[in-house]
Amino acid sequence: MDIETRFESLERKLRLHRRLWMGAACLLAGAIVLGATRPVPKVIVAENFVVMGPSGKPRASWGVSKDGEVVLGMTEGGKPRLAIGVRKGYTGMIISDSEGKRQFAAGLIKAKSQKEPFPLIALFDKTANPRSA
Repeated sequence: MDIETRFESLERKLRLHRRLWMGAACLLAGAIVLGATRPVPKVIVAENFVVMGPSGKPRASWGVSKDGEVVLGMTEGGKPRLAIGVRKGYTGMIISDSEGKRQFAAGLIKAKSQKEPFPLIALFDKTANPRSA
């Protein structure tokens, strides 16, 4: 076998190996794309959802407390501004000022002595003490 024939044989083998490696790379890329595009689940289960602001601080949360109360809370500057709670016996909301002090509360409350819940609205002064209900 002369050098020219040997050289052509090596070139053919090199082209074959190059094609095999390219095919393997394409298969790997396809597998990665298929693995990354799995469908979004229809139900997401979690105990708490937190919304973060652009600064990385929590701005809102929605979850269940230890005693079973469902709470939606929103904050501004790290201080509570709005809280909505649902629990056996009451459903209500609290609105706070920019310092985080309660200013307004409204909801339905069920006392132990009553069969049906009754509405409650409360206004607070600047020191967060109730003024009228």
